[in-house]
Amino acid sequence: SPCPPSCDDRLARTRALRPAADGGQRLEVPRYIRRAEWFTDEGDLGLAGRYPEGVRLRWDAATGVFTAVARDGTVLARLHDVQGAPVGHVPGESG
Repeated sequence: SPCPPSCDDRLARTRALRPAADGGQRLEVPRYIRRAEWFTDEGDLGLAGRYPEGVRLRWDAATGVFTAVARDGTVLARLHDVQGAPVGHVPGESG
């Protein structure tokens, strides 16, 4: 089945959305994904049409698993053991 590339990239970057200790934002890109599970054959355009209200992207710090979930609870994708490469940092408002 095709892997929706934009969703894959956004999902793997979800961990970096959590604010850094200084209130800033870490910037990282996915470098390695040990396992990717896709539960749909649709690409980005098909997913956007099927779920116009959007898809929730989550990262579980305890398990390290990234999950894409539709608002109705349908699990669309899971990424396991993602390693990111830091590419920068945006300072917080106080920095």
